[in-house]
Amino acid sequence: TSVVIPDSVTTIGDYAFYDCTSLTSVVIPDSVTEIGAGAFWDARQLKSIAIPHSVTNIGENAFAECGLTEIDIPDSVTTIADNTFESCTHLTRVNIPDSVETIGESAFSHCHELTDLTIGKGVKTIKSCAFYMNKALSNIVLPGGLKTIGRAAFSCTALTHVVIPNGISSLGIYAFYKCPLEEITLPAKISKLGDCAFWGDITSPKVIKVS
Repeated sequence: TSVVIPDSVTTIGDYAFYDCTSLTSVVIPDSVTEIGAGAFWDARQLKSIAIPHSVTNIGENAFAECGLTEIDIPDSVTTIADNTFESCTHLTRVNIPDSVETIGESAFSHCHELTDLTIGKGVKTIKSCAFYMNKALSNIVLPGGLKTIGRAAFSCTALTHVVIPNGISSLGIYAFYKCPLEEITLPAKISKLGDCAFWGDITSPKVIKVS
């Protein structure tokens, strides 16, 4: 149920605590620089964890299907790997710091209770399905330096207002598919909208602005 990792440890390996469904508490020391793929996957009772600023790499699926309710990514991390927090269904708050440049595929998909999302100013790439099926997510501020919004990145969320940053020249297919959008602001340089980018079932954007 509880783990204290000593400060002699620098790496938590792949699947180290995978499927530890009764784990409720983990203490990670500042000596750790890497958390491996699937390290805490399916730790369903793990409600919170402090990731130290010494960590520079967090592997794919590291916290997938955890019971986490909130997470602060340390500013030592530059990439959030694919599926890192996928299906953390009780996650309500996420803080992504300015150090992060890439949010991986399905990194936060199926986080159904996520309402409070801060995307750092350094993020340039949001990959496919990054926030797919986050049904409670109704508000986001996309950073000005963002260059890529991948396929279905925000599909099936509750977003109503979206401002696409000036650095975006194209949108992936299904980028905002089935969102109850009321208003979209597009940059002047945008040249391509992927298929069904704003398709919303029986609804469609009421206002589309082009700067």
